[in-house]
Amino acid sequence: MQLHVDIPTYREKLEAAYRPLSETCKDVDRSELKTAPEIQGNGSHETTNQHKTVILKVKGKFEPFTSFAPLTIPTQLKSALKGLHDVPHHWWIGHVLAYITRLQPTVKSELESLKKKLGFSNSTFVTLTNTLIVNRLHIRRSDKLVREAKFFALEEYMCHVIDLAGETQAGQSRDKNVFLATDEPDIYSKAKLTFPFYNFLTIQQNTKLAAFNRETKQGFLGIVQDIQLLSDCQDFVGTLSSNVGRLVYALMLTKTRKDSITVCTLDDDYMYYGSVPRYLEAIADHNPTNETNDEIQLQLGDQVYVNPSRLMCDRRCFGTNSRTRKTGYFPADKIREYANPVLYQGFQWDESD
Repeated sequence: MQLHVDIPTYREKLEAAYRPLSETCKDVDRSELKTAPEIQGNGSHETTNQHKTVILKVKGKFEPFTSFAPLTIPTQLKSALKGLHDVPHHWWIGHVLAYITRLQPTVKSELESLKKKLGFSNSTFVTLTNTLIVNRLHIRRSDKLVREAKFFALEEYMCHVIDLAGETQAGQSRDKNVFLATDEPDIYSKAKLTFPFYNFLTIQQNTKLAAFNRETKQGFLGIVQDIQLLSDCQDFVGTLSSNVGRLVYALMLTKTRKDSITVCTLDDDYMYYGSVPRYLEAIADHNPTNETNDEIQLQLGDQVYVNPSRLMCDRRCFGTNSRTRKTGYFPADKIREYANPVLYQGFQWDESD
């Protein structure tokens, strides 16, 4: 498996931060790529498994073109994952991304040194109970506000942080430590001034690079560091309209169960461009009572297609009920996601393991 990036500067940054996709398949004859077929889907069966070399391209419109697109899980893992994780399709894509983002040894070593400097625990974060940082706070500004996302003030993020800094389920008070990752240089000083009872930790050099020199090699490595540190925290407050936010969430799921972490998103729900259609199941009836008349009825067991970019801050989703064909809003706490299993040809799994 190889990653081919035509823009040299992008390729150099990726190779500096991450290990090769394959440690053994490094020498593919590029002439083979000219005639190699593109991976296509045909129901739940691959049509290119008879070829030695195949190509997986990024589609410009991000439309699903195969059943093996993100947010499916291998049918072979369905029973094993049923009791392991409450969102197995998120867990699965998280492990795929964790593999892709394996750090180069030098980058990993620098990250470990940085953790010691900031006060992160040296544990492997299997349970996330020994890490110093309680909350992770990611504030994305700059180019994100041009056309992709809404502006949220620091105070809106901190409302969730304050809630998270309360008592744990065991009745113990959490430390008020917050790791802050942002591309706005003034946020760190404002946070310390406005919320003096919280201990904010940040990497100011990474903030400056993200704000002014993101396209440089050092700027990219700074983003890589922030992503890894954010994913090692217990809780997350940010926007999942951000690619960084979604990557952090996915990596976080590989280290613990979803029900042992808290993710507070100020805008979108988790989504993956190019994923298979996202369907959810109603776990309770819902009869609209709001005066604006913009909600739809749900019955227990209804299948609902939901647009993840329309998850509202008041915890309402926007989607279409496949039974009634009605489209509108409904409470997010009355639906649940379910995994879409697909037969992955060639995937080996021994259930006795």
